[in-house]
Amino acid sequence: MKNNKKGISFLAVYAIVLVLYNVIFFVIPFPKNASAFIEYGASLLAIVLGAVITYIAFSKGDTVKSKVYGFPIFRLGMYYSAVQLVFGLAVCITGFWVEVPIYVSVTVSVLILGLSLIGVIGADNVRDVIERQEVSDAAAIQNISALISDMKGISEQSTDPALKARLQKLYEQFRYSDPVSSSATLELEAKLREEIAALKGSVSSDDSAAAKKAEEIERLLEERNRICKSSK
Repeated sequence: MKNNKKGISFLAVYAIVLVLYNVIFFVIPFPKNASAFIEYGASLLAIVLGAVITYIAFSKGDTVKSKVYGFPIFRLGMYYSAVQLVFGLAVCITGFWVEVPIYVSVTVSVLILGLSLIGVIGADNVRDVIERQEVSDAAAIQNISALISDMKGISEQSTDPALKARLQKLYEQFRYSDPVSSSATLELEAKLREEIAALKGSVSSDDSAAAKKAEEIERLLEERNRICKSSK
């Protein structure tokens, strides 16, 4: 929760709610029957768990996206606390006229808790899956991103107008290629790196050799794109 002002402010709200709930429960002369005390305990648990869920929602991960993904988790904790508090107070108020059966109080509170925890666990798992997928996607586009960067630099080195235009066209082909690598494209991407390194060395010394390298790179790139397309 370090450096997370929003998360800290929500925890402060839970602390205030905890104090207010205790004041309301003990100052207002509710009938202090068994169901009332059960709901008092369940409501205290809801406030504490709501604070814990808030901590989980905003403390995991340091990126802005991670914090955004934490909001559904936070909302579930907030809804759980709110529903349990409302139900607990309803049981206490009802006690002025009739005592709510203990089994009703326990059953409803346990259901509220169980369903809320299932929702929180599910939402947290979804966040983990999304974040892992984003990391995987970022790694999958690193190869082509590096090749694009290399081609951009090479296309700017040539002083021959015809070759420069040819290399600029090849650079554009890289830019609009499928950005996601796979195990099936790794070998071709390794060959592309080798050919691009050779192209870089020949651009300033031998225009004809550079043109041949550009042709071979284009062929390899087309083969890579074909594999990318067929694997989807």
